[in-house]
Amino acid sequence: MGSLEVTAVPVYLTITIDNKPYGDTPKTISLPAGAHKLRLTNENGYSETTTIRITSNQTLHIDRRTDK
Repeated sequence: MGSLEVTAVPVYLTITIDNKPYGDTPKTISLPAGAHKLRLTNENGYSETTTIRITSNQTLHIDRRTDK
C-alpha cells in the first residue's frame, strides 16, 4: 500500500480514482501500489484526468491551482 495526498487552492477539487468517488480536497487516500486513473473536477469547470503510479510505503503529492 501507498498513499495519495491531493491539495488544491484556492478552490477545492472533487477526487475520483478508478471511477470511485473519494470526496473533496484536501485529502490523503491509501491506495494499493500500481497505476490508477485519477480525475479531479470542480463545479467551476476545472477538469483533469491523468494516470498516477502509487509506490509501496510512499506518498504521492499532487497540488493544483484551480484559479487558472
